[in-house]
Amino acid sequence: MEILTSPILWQGMGFTVASGIFISPIFYNGDYSKPIRALIVLGICSFFTILIMSASNFSNTKELIGITTIINACFVIGLYLGVWVYNTKIRKDHC
Repeated sequence: MEILTSPILWQGMGFTVASGIFISPIFYNGDYSKPIRALIVLGICSFFTILIMSASNFSNTKELIGITTIINACFVIGLYLGVWVYNTKIRKDHC
């Protein structure tokens, strides 16, 4: 895959995870049941996908699907980490 040799791959993935960490407490607060929030997350995730994909030329659809999956997985990891950190902080403050 061409994207694995891109010089901005790890910076893009780190920025995507960090953004997920900062965004998730604002939108979720531990509540994953609201569909409008899922649409917002999907829009943000699509933004990061377009941002990172614009840095490389893709020769086939398999690469496009692969990088989209990687970016979305990094953003979801960031969301879960953000909710975990938020819940840990809340529990620590109330004990």
